[in-house]
Amino acid sequence: MVLAHCLIALAPQLRLSIHAVHVDYGARSASRQEANFVQAWASEAGVPLNLVQLHGTYGPDTRRCDFERLSRQARYAAYQQTVDETAAPAVLTGHHRDDAAENVLDNLVMGRSIFRVPVMAPDALIEGVNVWRPLAGISKQEIRSFARRQEVPHLKDNDTPGTKRSVMRSQVIPALSREFGDRTLENIVRVGAGAEAWKGIIDKFVLGPFWKNVQCYPHGAVVPFGLHAASPGTFWEEALLGVLHGLGTPMLTKRAVDKLVDVLHSGRSALIALHKVFHIYVDQPGERLILINSKLLPVGAEQDTAEEESNIRGWSLTWSCRRPESVSSSLHRSGLAALLSGSLERHSSRGLLVGSGPDAIPEALAVRLPGGNLRPGDIDVECTEEDGFVLQMEAE
Repeated sequence: MVLAHCLIALAPQLRLSIHAVHVDYGARSASRQEANFVQAWASEAGVPLNLVQLHGTYGPDTRRCDFERLSRQARYAAYQQTVDETAAPAVLTGHHRDDAAENVLDNLVMGRSIFRVPVMAPDALIEGVNVWRPLAGISKQEIRSFARRQEVPHLKDNDTPGTKRSVMRSQVIPALSREFGDRTLENIVRVGAGAEAWKGIIDKFVLGPFWKNVQCYPHGAVVPFGLHAASPGTFWEEALLGVLHGLGTPMLTKRAVDKLVDVLHSGRSALIALHKVFHIYVDQPGERLILINSKLLPVGAEQDTAEEESNIRGWSLTWSCRRPESVSSSLHRSGLAALLSGSLERHSSRGLLVGSGPDAIPEALAVRLPGGNLRPGDIDVECTEEDGFVLQMEAE
């Protein structure tokens, strides 16, 4: 309400058009009354209100984690709807400095990386919505004092009992301030700000050079690791987050990162399935990780015979005849880069390992590709003795 009060006062001078959003989750007995209060206030203030009511959406059996996830989705969907309807540049929220401390504590409790505990930024892009937080540097006590002086109507904290936010605000944060002093929250915010500053340095001088050497393709990536084979899991958690974000896929779980680091530290090569989308091949001799879309490695889908055209899970296959010397003209389609790009040629005269040098496809991957077990006698395609058969593979 304080934020709305300030915006309304500034509207004539700054030529602001103000719209409000209120989501009534229906999870508490008083939520409908609060929604009515907000509706009455908006009507009195002349502020258009998008009131979203979700009564009946959440029942007593709804798990806490599900409630928090679903309520967040509903909230940002309401924001996006209002932004679309009004062409607003952003949604402004009343988050304050105490919320920033809460955010740091919540991230620590969730076991996130030290680089994931920074304070709330004054502006952010969340779920595709621009969010501005003009009160982020002001304490809750200062805001309440302002509300009393200006006689701004407001509601008490209305978090649903039992949620993480409710426990943090009603129990954890008051206990910390009571037991360790008034500056406790300020110190927590300072730690978050320090972590954010360090992240900028690490990104520039450590992770930036590492990411610069990563080669990304439509169906995977090649990640040289060099001396980082011995780096701890904290490094790999951040390094892979950037790689997978660039590929548009979710991050590895902490347990998966630990397993990957165990393989790296063991000094052995291995093909491991740790991700929802990718298999990861740890190539120790090549000092690299190869991330390959799992659909390109059809487990248990080897062919016994081959027709001129066929399909196998993840691939469209075409067989043809071609002389070995003509294959050199298409070597750019015969190696690891071609595989990760989803367009590969394999010639019978070139054996199982496709490509050459650093671009050669490791045997652990080659044996998982369609046609890896086929021999010339298995091919239902007539070729002369001078010719060999070529398998053209296109990812579906």
